[in-house]
Amino acid sequence: MPVWGTYLMTASEEMGTQGAGTTSSSWFVMTNEGYFVYFIRKFSGDTRMRVLAPDGSLYAEFEADVSYDSVRLFEIDNNNNFYIQGAAIDNDSIGTEGAYKPVKTTYKENFMEKLDINGNKFWGTYLFEPAGNIVTDLVVAIYAQDKSNVYFAGGTTEIGLATEGVYQTTHAGGFDIAFGSLNDVDGSLNWMSYFGGSGDDTVSRITKDRDDNLYIMGKTTSLSEEVISENALFDSPIDVTASNQHPFVVKFLHEKNLSLPGFEKQGFVLYPNPAREKLSLQTQSVLSAEARLVVYDLNGRKVHIQKADNGLSQKVDVSKLQPGVYLLGIEQNGSREYFKFVKE
Repeated sequence: MPVWGTYLMTASEEMGTQGAGTTSSSWFVMTNEGYFVYFIRKFSGDTRMRVLAPDGSLYAEFEADVSYDSVRLFEIDNNNNFYIQGAAIDNDSIGTEGAYKPVKTTYKENFMEKLDINGNKFWGTYLFEPAGNIVTDLVVAIYAQDKSNVYFAGGTTEIGLATEGVYQTTHAGGFDIAFGSLNDVDGSLNWMSYFGGSGDDTVSRITKDRDDNLYIMGKTTSLSEEVISENALFDSPIDVTASNQHPFVVKFLHEKNLSLPGFEKQGFVLYPNPAREKLSLQTQSVLSAEARLVVYDLNGRKVHIQKADNGLSQKVDVSKLQPGVYLLGIEQNGSREYFKFVKE
């Protein structure tokens, strides 16, 4: 039985729509305490946010500092705070001091800002130039359920965004995905990486699991070997759209899950780290005859495999690897241990 029901607009207002005039789900959100928040535009041109209380009454209404047409995504965290994402052309007042990028530097630029349920702005930041001029390319996916960080991912052609030691430090061509983490308190940047190949790679969603591992879902026209891991469930794309954009999902391990406690117990020592030419592994006991050493990139692709030597010291040639972060896997007797290292 319904508790209450209400129309959302007056005759002088409108809401964002998508295909066939359907109200876009990006324009409203429900908090975990039952507050219903949505965007409206007055016919006068003002963009406003309206908050309904759990009993259906009006809790708050306030003017947004972003234009109606620039908003692309609306997310919420566990504390009733809101994250607005979009692409700005004529608005250069979104950024705040201390945020990642307080000043707009391109003609059209993705942005994100955080507000509380009363419309008070915590911070705002510009991010990067969007991938293109269609709605699906402009969207930046957001994951905001952490207490200290918010995660983003979006397609871009902009170069020079990646921070040191991340998965992919250079733009590979076309639309690459730029993804990373912002400090939830002030909007400053924790890290940013690229993901993608020589084709176009765009985002539909970013999320995390209970172990803080990160997942990105999107579409790609890049070569399979550039974006798909060796052990992929489906390793060949099927042409399902006229543009040959293939849906994909990729998992990235959280840093805390890269190095396992078993290494300390078994006495493994990995050096030097970072490494340029050779990586050495010292063990307290001889590895089994079936043991092998496997190097993975952070996309799960096997980039080097070798049989373990019969001794307490192992040498791995990493000279041909591209600079970045990798995992060295020690696989023996049906078990696997992993250790993170950096290739300079």
